[in-house]
Order: sequence, then C-alpha cells, then structure tokens
Amino acid sequence: MEGRRVGRKKENERILKLSVVAASVVVLLASFVAVVPAGAQEAEVTVSVKAPEYVKEGEIFDVTINISDVTNLNIAQFDLSFDSDVVEVKEVAPGSIDDTEIPISAWNPIDSDTIRVISELPGNMGVNGSGYLAKMTFEVKGGEGDETTLDLSNGLLYSNVMVPKIIPGKEKPDPVAVEIPANWVSAELKIGEEKKDEEDEEPPEITAFEPPEAAVSSAKGEQITFKVTVDQTVEISWQLNGTEMQRDEGVTEAAYTNTSVAVGTWNLSAIATNTETDLSTTHSWNWSVTPTAPTATTTPTATPTPTNPTEAPGVTPTPTLAPGETPTPTLAGSPTPTSAPGETPTPKATPKPTPTPTQKEPGFEAVFAIAVMLVVAYVLVRSGNDK
Repeated sequence: MEGRRVGRKKENERILKLSVVAASVVVLLASFVAVVPAGAQEAEVTVSVKAPEYVKEGEIFDVTINISDVTNLNIAQFDLSFDSDVVEVKEVAPGSIDDTEIPISAWNPIDSDTIRVISELPGNMGVNGSGYLAKMTFEVKGGEGDETTLDLSNGLLYSNVMVPKIIPGKEKPDPVAVEIPANWVSAELKIGEEKKDEEDEEPPEITAFEPPEAAVSSAKGEQITFKVTVDQTVEISWQLNGTEMQRDEGVTEAAYTNTSVAVGTWNLSAIATNTETDLSTTHSWNWSVTPTAPTATTTPTATPTPTNPTEAPGVTPTPTLAPGETPTPTLAGSPTPTSAPGETPTPKATPKPTPTPTQKEPGFEAVFAIAVMLVVAYVLVRSGNDK
C-alpha cells in the first residue's frame, strides 16, 4: 500500500514537470508569434534633432525631435543634453505623427544640462508614419560665438504589441512591450550670423529701370516717377545727392516720386541691398529741375531770295537777252515762266550787250539833222559870196 502511494506521488511529480515544460514551450511559441509584427519593421527608425544651425543672442527658438517611418509606436523616451550656459529649455509640447498627437507623459530635468522626456499614447494604441515626438522651446543664454550640442541619448521606442514575460514562480506571465530599434541623431547649434561662402553669393542685379535715360529733365512741381526692378528680394534706398529720401524693405521692385524738389541739378540713386549677404548694386539718374517746363525748339523758315534784288516786289523781271538773241514777244495774258515748285530761283549776272548795226545810240537822229543843216548853210553862204 505504501509502495503504491510512493509510486503515484512520483508519477504525479513527473506529470507536473512535463506540464511545466509543455507550458513553457507554448509560451515560447506564443512569444515568437507575437514578436513577428514588431519584427516586421525591418528598416531602422531614425530619430533626429531638428534645430537651426545659427541663432542670435537672446533669441527664442523651437527644436523638434523628428521620427521617420515608425510602426505601431506606443511609448517613446529620450534624454536631451545641452550646455545650459548657452541655451535653456522653456517648454516641452506634444508631438504629432500622421496627424495623431503624441502626448507628453512627463518631462523633467535630470541635471542642469539634461532633460528626460516620456511620451505615451493612451491604452494599447499604436501609430504609424513620420512626424515628431515632441517640440521644445529654447531661449539663448550665451553670447556671440558660443555653441553647444543638442545630444540625444538613452532613447527607447516601444510598440503596442505586448509579449508575455515568464517569471519563475508566477503562474501568469506579465505582458511586456516590444522595443523598436532606432538610430538617434544629435545636432549642433551656434550663436551668431551664418557665414556663407562669398564665391556662392551673387550681388543683386537691377534688371529694369524707368525712365530709361540717364539724364532726366522736369519743371519744378512737375510729377515724375522713378522705378527699378531687382532680381532678388532686397532693401532699396532712394538717395538725392547722398541724402536718403525713401526706403523700401523686402521688395523686388519699388518706385519714387518727388514733386517738391528745388530747381537745380540733382543725382538720384536707387541702392538695392541684399540684407542677408550685404551685397548691393546702384542705378543713378542726373535729374535737372527747371523753373518752367522746357519749350520746344523751332527751326526758322528760310526766306526766298528774289531773282533780281533791285526790282520792286510784284514786278515781273524783264528777261535779259544774250548777245545776238532776238527777244520773243509775250502775248498779253500769257503766263510768266516760273521756277519749279519748291525751287528757289538763283539770280544770274546780266552781261553788257554789244551794239549791233541795227542798234543806234540815243540822240543820233538829232546830231545827223544838225550836221545836214550846217552843210546846207555852208553851201548857201558860199554861193552868195561867189555872186
């Protein structure tokens, strides 16, 4: 009887051991199956600090902790270290992934140069996609030339897939979240102005301007407008003889009008400056302001010169005959020859005519009659004496 009891006891112990082993095998198989969804994320997730490379003294700026291509994220934790003499954390706000808010469970300083941030989605919720785990607001405490590293460390990401954890002596295993592998990337931050390579910088160019002439004239009080167009966003300073009259900021084109400028000659300049590169270009006009509007210059009309200056106006000149030429009579009412339209007749010198046998000197007949009368008187006197 006693032997049977001992045998049954040993048999029960053996069955119990087999049951424990079988249960362990089942748990291991379940764990393997449960891990598969988390293990499906083959690519490593990247978590990085997104911050401006340069900030100014006293500036308040934001930093985000970005995350890319995560699957079934439920819990996130990380530490961010920095030089507290250079920057100071003012606030930590929730993140967002695929339009889903990532609540901040807690954030607190570990020491003067490090804070720890913990984010957790409610319940067994998981989120997929890219976004950021948290947004932090910093204030610059350092001065020009200071710099610091925004260093990520102790980062942990957990999936919403829960795997049972076997604890010796406990009948029911505890569920444990599956860790998501990730690559954590820090960032550098400097205080001051960014220095760009001068070879990569292009000065602004004035591509169009009005008036197009370099010299411009107007009357006092007359409205005249000057315009320039630039190929970059610039600040344009309008200067009259070196004195700034107008400033246009953050523009690619601008105009200047002045109706009160005094009489005189002025140099008007449009100076376009890129405030980021400090490179500039200038276009100038020579502006002449007169008391009254300039009048149009008229060209005097030439007065025709008469053919014969000695003749009175309205008298038709008598044609001059060349030697040996017989004048052609002109009938009454016949038109007088004129020059061709638009042609000014040129006066010609009249040569002195040579007497011809048919021409007689003035008074010839009287002289001839007197000579005949003298001859007759002489003959009569001679005849009387002979008697």
